[in-house]
Amino acid sequence: MKLLSWNVNSLRTAINKGLLNLIKTQEYDVLMFQEVKTNQVPLDFSSYKVFLNPAKEERV
Repeated sequence: MKLLSWNVNSLRTAINKGLLNLIKTQEYDVLMFQEVKTNQVPLDFSSYKVFLNPAKEERV
């Protein structure tokens, strides 16, 4: 089983830095991204089961 775990800080930035090429060439079974800063996935992950757990901003 091949896993990818990455603290991307920004999913769009990671995409611009070659994330899609990495995913396509390495054929991962599980993808895990932390700190994506979005609750929408701007990619087609139809071959994966997607779980999202966005952080909620708390106002004091």
